[in-house]
Amino acid sequence: MALHAGIEIDGSEVCIAVVDSTSKRTTIVDYIEARISGETSEERVESLAEILRTSLSGNSKKSMDVVSCIPTRMTTLREISVPFTRDDVIAKTIRYESEGHLPSASIDDLIIEYIKCSEEEDSSRLLISAIQKETVGAHLDMLREGDVDPIQIEVDATALATAMHVARPDLRGGRTLLIGMEAGHTTFVMLEEGRISRIRSTS
Repeated sequence: MALHAGIEIDGSEVCIAVVDSTSKRTTIVDYIEARISGETSEERVESLAEILRTSLSGNSKKSMDVVSCIPTRMTTLREISVPFTRDDVIAKTIRYESEGHLPSASIDDLIIEYIKCSEEEDSSRLLISAIQKETVGAHLDMLREGDVDPIQIEVDATALATAMHVARPDLRGGRTLLIGMEAGHTTFVMLEEGRISRIRSTS
């Protein structure tokens, strides 16, 4: 049995899904929803830590791979075109190529990731996501208080697309629109032939 946990922290809401994954199937074995309490930042961090310790303590925590996600609305999304198609070249130049599209922040203060949405003979269309390093640092600090060290951090929009990809292989072809509706905001993810082509987040 290979256990994996996905953790979403959005404001005061915490959602944790624990799945058992094999080569043939993925099964949800536990799902927890909880609410962070406390008036001060210290009280809220301790509340989250207690939620994580309690929720994951009975699920072979030491051998479990954990992935956490950050709300898409906390990132800056841009669609850009670059004159490259090779992934290794894009990875080396993505910060330079993104800088002109993110004028409101210093590129040195950002973590930038990208998804290749499409490519032509000598260019690629990318969806880039930029987030402040301090935001990710604060997120990791909160998780560490609960003795959680994630192997990966995603934005919730890509996590939603990954979950659909695993759960519904019959929908990997054609065009699919995923809608994540929560209090105060909505996230839209467009998939084409199983690949993310658009992401939008509205308040």
